[in-house]
Amino acid sequence: MATVTIKSSGSGTGNFTLEPPTTNTDRTVVLPDEAGTLAIAENISAGITRAEQWGLTTNKTSSGNITNVAEISEDGYSGLNPGMTQSSGQFSFPETGFWLVRFTAVFEEGSGGNDQPRFTIVYTDDNFATDAQGVFGFCGLTDPPNEFANTSTIEQIFNIDDVTNKKVRFQLVLMNTGNRLLGNSNGRFTNFTFIRLGDS
Repeated sequence: MATVTIKSSGSGTGNFTLEPPTTNTDRTVVLPDEAGTLAIAENISAGITRAEQWGLTTNKTSSGNITNVAEISEDGYSGLNPGMTQSSGQFSFPETGFWLVRFTAVFEEGSGGNDQPRFTIVYTDDNFATDAQGVFGFCGLTDPPNEFANTSTIEQIFNIDDVTNKKVRFQLVLMNTGNRLLGNSNGRFTNFTFIRLGDS
């Protein structure tokens, strides 16, 4: 039969109850000097541990992959433990986990007139040997008759359990010539958000 050894190290008079382990291995429990509920470490969630935003640094005037990006530098911005990296617009994740990826697109009508530009988040699980388009977004531009701007947002959750091969990039699928996806050197307009929600 297992035994329990209790060492008194304080002057408190409160009672507590311990049950012995069901194995032959010795166990040690150190109790804090306060009331509370003990939990197993792997059942404790640390909550959101990473969050950051990137922005389009220059206007994009034609369809294709979005490559001119940088972490935003707008006044007041502060990432939470940022670690995303990118090469030619292909984003790599700093650690495994479930990630929320958001694409907020700001469009402006120019000489292209009425338009319904389309944009998407592109995902790969083989380091872009192949890829697949994820969620799609549409944004309506109608001439009022002066230049008109509009904003649309899409987002998708990805299980990134392989940081070498699982990546994302952002793509402008369709837009009339003469219109533009707005960029800015500090990331003020079109932007991309990455939030790690939890473990894979």
